[in-house]
Amino acid sequence: MAGKAEKKKRRWTLWLRDLAVFVALFAGISLWQGRHLLPSGDPAPSVELTTLDGTPVRLDELRGKKVLLYFWAPWCGVCKAVTPNLRWLARSDGVEVVSIASAYEDLASVRAADPESFSNLALLGGDEAARAFAVRAYPTFYVLDEEGRIERSFLGYTSRFGLWMRTRF
Repeated sequence: MAGKAEKKKRRWTLWLRDLAVFVALFAGISLWQGRHLLPSGDPAPSVELTTLDGTPVRLDELRGKKVLLYFWAPWCGVCKAVTPNLRWLARSDGVEVVSIASAYEDLASVRAADPESFSNLALLGGDEAARAFAVRAYPTFYVLDEEGRIERSFLGYTSRFGLWMRTRF
């Protein structure tokens, strides 16, 4: 009987070790991928973007509320996969989800992706906005505080729970 308990204990020990290695690798890869993004605490760049209808919008106008900036591209498969999670977050209270189509061929491709269905505000960003926010991969996210400072940045797929955690804490 003692042998069975020892095997079970060893199995749990190995499982926990493997989990710790996975978490460490995941965290390390995430940090490495985001190494070029703008640092936390800095003010968000002041750029002027346009709505899908052509109305100019300055990011400075969004101060006073917590904002999740979501840089995406219509051709990006990971962006499509994260869309339901953004739709969920946009419907929750407390965070303004702003989608910024950044790498697109034409307005029709952006409209076909239907960004207004997964954000509170859909904007067109070009090379200037991508450069200002150091966007090199899609999707790229920036969480801005109420004063327009960068709280955190990350890129790649994230779950509903991941979005919620990153915009709340």
